[in-house]
Amino acid sequence: MINIVANPFGLLLKASFRVKVAIYTFATTVIALFIAAIAFLWLLNLSMKNIVTVDLRGTTDQLNTSCAASIRFGDEITGAEYLNHGGNQQVLSATLYLPDGSLFAHYDREEQSAPEFPGQTDGEVHFEWNRASILRPMQENGELIGFLYMVRDLGEIYERYFTFAWLFLGLLFAVLALTLLSTTWLHGFLRKPIQELAHAASKVDPEKGYSIRAKKVGEDELGTLTDVFNEMMDRIQSHEMDMRHSQERLRQVINLVPHMIFAKDRDGRLVLANQSMADTLGIPVEQLIDSTASKWYSREEYQKIRSHDIEVFKTDRPHFSEEVLIDHEGNQIRLQTTKIPFVQSGTSHNVLLGISIDVTRAKLAEEALRNSNDELDLRVKERTSELREAVARMERQERLALVGRVSGNIAHELRNPLGAIRQSIYYLNMIFETEDFDVKNLKMIRKHMGMIESEVDASNHVITNLLGTTQVDRQRKKEKTDLSDVIQVSVQRVWVDEWAKLNMDVDSILVWGDFLQLRQLMINLLENAKTAVKNQSDATIWIDTKFDGQSAFIHITDNGSGMSEETLTRLFEPLYTTNPQGSGLGLSICQEIVEERHGGTIQFESQEGTGTQVKVTLPLFSPQEERPLGKENLHTESFADL
Repeated sequence: MINIVANPFGLLLKASFRVKVAIYTFATTVIALFIAAIAFLWLLNLSMKNIVTVDLRGTTDQLNTSCAASIRFGDEITGAEYLNHGGNQQVLSATLYLPDGSLFAHYDREEQSAPEFPGQTDGEVHFEWNRASILRPMQENGELIGFLYMVRDLGEIYERYFTFAWLFLGLLFAVLALTLLSTTWLHGFLRKPIQELAHAASKVDPEKGYSIRAKKVGEDELGTLTDVFNEMMDRIQSHEMDMRHSQERLRQVINLVPHMIFAKDRDGRLVLANQSMADTLGIPVEQLIDSTASKWYSREEYQKIRSHDIEVFKTDRPHFSEEVLIDHEGNQIRLQTTKIPFVQSGTSHNVLLGISIDVTRAKLAEEALRNSNDELDLRVKERTSELREAVARMERQERLALVGRVSGNIAHELRNPLGAIRQSIYYLNMIFETEDFDVKNLKMIRKHMGMIESEVDASNHVITNLLGTTQVDRQRKKEKTDLSDVIQVSVQRVWVDEWAKLNMDVDSILVWGDFLQLRQLMINLLENAKTAVKNQSDATIWIDTKFDGQSAFIHITDNGSGMSEETLTRLFEPLYTTNPQGSGLGLSICQEIVEERHGGTIQFESQEGTGTQVKVTLPLFSPQEERPLGKENLHTESFADL
């Protein structure tokens, strides 16, 4: 009972539709009538007060005129008589006061004593519970002669109020009775279609489907509502079937994925698992749902996985990790797992959606590859060491081969003179054995001795030429050198004019270089040019020099037979030569002198039948480069050391 009184609205919410309609109708009717009665009584009260006010003012106006003479003449008896015969039966009392507030005359219907002077001289009507009073000044010719105070009875007004109250109560009961009848009729009219809708709605069950339909009663708005309800059920049933088909297709797709797909709640329980995960763990999917799957991990591994899960829920960010799972056969499986936060369909709760990829084979292959790489590195180091040893052997063999080629060249050059010397010695021995020193034999001796001397000179010339083309001075220095001096000395040494015409356009150009090395460079180049034009009828050699802001240029041109492309490509190879009497080392030494010793360049341009031009570039002398001879300017390398 206390709960009902304390919470009537809760009880009303649980009431039936019929009770709600009746209570609503009754309450609306009562409130409307009550408001109407209040308004009517207020208007009635206002009207009655206006009537009383007009009545009191009219009565006091009459008495003012009648009683003015009594006050002027001081006739209290006559004044009292006028007050007694005012003509208004509702007047309870009437009193005359002099201007100073003292009593002059008094009338009281109940014969009570006169009241004291009220002191309210505003001339307005004042209402109390059961009476109304007014105090009006009395004037004559603008002069105040007294006051009239009158009190009126309001009993007849309250009688009218009570009469209207009884009428209102009777009308209220009549209206309530009519409202009850109309509510009963309206409930009977509305109850059946609403009950049909409520009955159909109460039988709707998501598990059993949405095939329930409400029976239509009437063609009014409730009938339209029934049609809308049935159409809504049709759409819901269609959507529900589509959703089930979509869920089945999604389940099929998830089960076809070869990787493990799962979803967990915040407690670590599985709410989703695909067939691949069930096959790996060896149990059906249904048994995986609501399980924690902790028995397939080691204790440390499961704690690590739970910490990762909590991190995903807290940060609301994806997480990537490697996990180790034990399958139903007891094998360890290495997984690469991706976890992302996900809002589960139909709820507002976050779940963790994950996919695990089996990388066991890849990890084993990676370890095998790492071991193979280590083994390969070891083998590479061994092979590198062997290769270095082989290269060193090849370099030694190349040096020996180079020495052999030089030795062969020297032997070839010296074999003919030595053969002639041997033959002369043979003849001399024959003469000495016979001990016949006649004039003929003495001439023969002189002849062979001259031949021996000549062949010795030839051999010495061969050796001198060979050493001159291969040897670079063991101690050299760079200094300010004039190219014109180098060229003049070289021309005198080679004696080009023996076989060719020489044209020179040489200026005095200072370069930073070694005089002796540059002379050897020019001698080798002039010897080659002289040999190239040996068989030309109009043999000519040109020498010219130029310079710019940084370099000096030497051009040596001949009109000899020229060279082929193959010869140009092999021109600087040691021991390569097209001259039967050459050593094959001169141009390689020239390249060494120009490029490595002086930081310049040397180039050949030639075509068969058109001659050859050599272009040599050397750095100009700069005052900042001039410095005393020191260890940095001394070089002790020599091709002759080969």
